[in-house]
Amino acid sequence: MTAAYRFTRREVLRLCVGLPALAALAGASVPAVSGTPAGQTSMAKVKAARARLSAGQLSGEYATGTVSAAGGVGAASGGTGLLLSQRFEAPLPFQALGFCYLPHGQGDLSIWLRTSAEGETWTDWHLCGVENLAPAADGLTYSTLFFTPGDELHSYAQVRAVLKPRATGDVFSISDFGLVYIDASAGPSASAESASVMAADVPVSALAGDKPSVVSRTAWGCPDGQVSLGHYPDNPTVLPWYPDYFPATHIIVHHTATANTSDNWYAVLRSIWYYHAVTLGWADIGYNFLIDPSGTIYEGRAYANATGHSDDDVEAGHCYSYNRYTVGLAIIGDYRTTAPTTVSVTAAERLMAWKFSQRGLGPADNGPIQRACDQAMVTMPRIAGHTDYGSAGWGANVCPGYPSPQTECPGAMLENQLPAIRSATANMTASYSAALTGISIGPSMVAVGSRLTVSVTIQNTGGTTLSSGSPATSYVFNEGDRVAGDTYGTFRLGLDFDGHDSSYTYPYRWGIGGDLPPGASRTIQVAINILGESIKNYWVGLIREGVGTVVDRQGVTSIQARVKHGDICLANVSIRPSTVFVGNVLGIYAEVENWTNQTLQTQGPNPGYVYAEGEVCSADVANAYRMGLEYSTRSGGKDHPYRWGLGSSVPPLTVRSVRGFVRFPTARSARDFWVGFVQENVAWVQDNLARTSVTVKQPAARVRLPFTAR
Repeated sequence: MTAAYRFTRREVLRLCVGLPALAALAGASVPAVSGTPAGQTSMAKVKAARARLSAGQLSGEYATGTVSAAGGVGAASGGTGLLLSQRFEAPLPFQALGFCYLPHGQGDLSIWLRTSAEGETWTDWHLCGVENLAPAADGLTYSTLFFTPGDELHSYAQVRAVLKPRATGDVFSISDFGLVYIDASAGPSASAESASVMAADVPVSALAGDKPSVVSRTAWGCPDGQVSLGHYPDNPTVLPWYPDYFPATHIIVHHTATANTSDNWYAVLRSIWYYHAVTLGWADIGYNFLIDPSGTIYEGRAYANATGHSDDDVEAGHCYSYNRYTVGLAIIGDYRTTAPTTVSVTAAERLMAWKFSQRGLGPADNGPIQRACDQAMVTMPRIAGHTDYGSAGWGANVCPGYPSPQTECPGAMLENQLPAIRSATANMTASYSAALTGISIGPSMVAVGSRLTVSVTIQNTGGTTLSSGSPATSYVFNEGDRVAGDTYGTFRLGLDFDGHDSSYTYPYRWGIGGDLPPGASRTIQVAINILGESIKNYWVGLIREGVGTVVDRQGVTSIQARVKHGDICLANVSIRPSTVFVGNVLGIYAEVENWTNQTLQTQGPNPGYVYAEGEVCSADVANAYRMGLEYSTRSGGKDHPYRWGLGSSVPPLTVRSVRGFVRFPTARSARDFWVGFVQENVAWVQDNLARTSVTVKQPAARVRLPFTAR
């Protein structure tokens, strides 16, 4: 992971650089061995020390083309500064070594490190990458780690440096330089042979959609175990970086720019973790996953304290402004001039195939991703290298106002393989597709206090088994409930409706009745208890938890929920006004409820008909349903003489509004009116409804005011 950026202070502290190292390096030349943060006894597994170097020590054996500048050493315009340090005895035996400094001006710095066990026989020089670059006021820049051969403990170190100003007239210098020594030998260990997961030996057909074996943080001996502390109490200048979660849609490939061989990859993991979490102040390892050259996959940044999230939803610290919504996947080693092993690449493809199978995304596709620095949406390949996110990379997607990341990550020999990796990953990725048929949502009119039932046939039209979520299909939600979270990647049938909370679609969700193999189908029935009156549309969908909606808005059905007054009846009956002026009409309103499975026949006159006072309705048609109006002063003749039909036959589970009118030509004293519901020549189903006293009056005389000219 190598990059160069300009940061705000918060970005420096949270995303890339930790100031505790600056504070420590500004003190004595050989500070005490780093111990355990307050309350964290497990930190004793990793020992570390940081020693500040003077300009004289950095140029102790050789220096040419250098000048004194900014309290350190630099190179003048048009020149190149060459430095060879004295040979340092470390404050503790170490396996991993890093160099740090504060840059001044614009320029390039190349750092080589070598080590020795006894101060006589030395390793070859190793050209280090750069972990980060920050403004002088905000922190140090750190090299990538150098590991001793075979992870043996060494006690001596030496530095070689080349400084080059970038522009004519510039002086480029460094100050506050020092060395970071790490001993992570204590803890679990595993040889390359015993820990290897030989990905190439596993048939591709067995891999589609499956998560490959991953060595947990606890297994490789992470001092923090399965959780991320988010901060270190003994480093008060580091802002807390507590775990946060964003669904990953892209994978960024890195290399660690460290040794390609090791006798104990677990110790390598612990060293990288300490360097990232404590020395650089990132609170945890920067990658979500790491893979060693033998093909073993390791869990990186902690996610175990998450709920309802995938293994890689946790925001890591591997690519400035693109840590959210991405998986940081590092293949351990240096691939600038050496190709990665076949098994490590295959393991990476397996891991990515599992991830894209979870998300239902195409590994060879491009897709939108939000850039954190300015919230802009940019389009990037689903699989890309770290360098592709720079201004010289794919789409020039570096943040505006920030220089291009000066990174070679993931190394040219790995970057060149990305097209083939995308293709191979796509071949391993599971395909998920499904269809919802035979959808029934009903009844169309449901009584408050009863159940709305949904029946759906789910067909697996893809090539991968659909795993069922929960709850069981027998579970009945109460109207207004909202389903609890479920296992990531499982499938659930959802029920949604008009007016739902837009922040959470399909609030009613059930499992699909068990895992559903490719080509299989299953019909399931689910229900909710209706608690209040409403008229709204309902529909179903198929959701893949944590991924998205696979099938959306199917079987839209209008449902009326109302209080049931009877199987066949009039409801909400009214007679008004209670005072009618001569020549005006009395209005009658009712709602006909048919809760049965039979159709109600009717006859005329149609709703809205206006009777004249004294008029009598048409002859009865046997079994026809009509609404009738009766009054208290009637003497003889046909009862309920004013009758209205329902307009047309009323189907089962239907409500029909019926209105009628009677016009009164003369004034009358108060008398009672009431409504009945008749099945002609059979019986009055209801009577004496909405009894109301009605008076017919002459309107008051209008008073005309005289016109007065002014």
